[in-house]
Amino acid sequence: MKVSVICSTFRPGGIDIFLAGMRDQSIKDFECILVDRRYELRKKAVAKLSKEYGVSVIHVPEFKTNGKWISFCSAWNTGMALARGEVVVLLQDWTYCPPSFVAEHYKAVAAQRRYVIAPYVYTEIPSVLFKDSVNLTNQMRRGDMCVEWDKIMTGGVIDEVACFSEGLFSPKWLDTLPPLRPPDQDPRRHTEGPLSAYNWVHVKNESLLRSVAYELNGLDERLERGKGPMDTDWGNRLQLAKLDFWWAPGAC
Repeated sequence: MKVSVICSTFRPGGIDIFLAGMRDQSIKDFECILVDRRYELRKKAVAKLSKEYGVSVIHVPEFKTNGKWISFCSAWNTGMALARGEVVVLLQDWTYCPPSFVAEHYKAVAAQRRYVIAPYVYTEIPSVLFKDSVNLTNQMRRGDMCVEWDKIMTGGVIDEVACFSEGLFSPKWLDTLPPLRPPDQDPRRHTEGPLSAYNWVHVKNESLLRSVAYELNGLDERLERGKGPMDTDWGNRLQLAKLDFWWAPGAC
């Protein structure tokens, strides 16, 4: 197997977006691993939807959870441990991957000791069908606090797998969704090729050889608990391991 796409998620909704991208890939020699903080809330729904999309998904919880805290690093390490592909791709949730996505990452890694970094585009989201009222502004601020359980964490606000008013996500919608403006946008720009900016690592649309990920023993799980320096630490360790950094704008 050539590629393992590992998607880490802790948010409700967005599973239809991920599955649409995996369904639409131009090559099929890859596997999908969905590491899910909300596994118990939606395991049956994910299995049903993935079958409808014709996408085989390895759907698992993080091997180590920590109560209300997000477990980013444990999630990525769980995916890497399960991966069978020569190349592993690290993908954030709520993301549609265009048909060339898997092929472009595989081509960019090129069986080399290389860390591939690719851009992403944040857009406005379509209308969401809410189960219950919620103050989204307060919820955005809450991301910096992470102190109490609430209805979003327990599944009471939007559907766990597909939450849009118009139904399941369609890639055709992307032509009508305006991109967000800075600073709420990926600011990185570069031509395809070598990078010196190891601090461009975001752990959102990136790839490397699985053997190298194992050599580094994955991400440092001491950096769990919500927002933290996980991506900065990973970039520093990749640099110290003497990986070449490579920008791949085609993998977006």
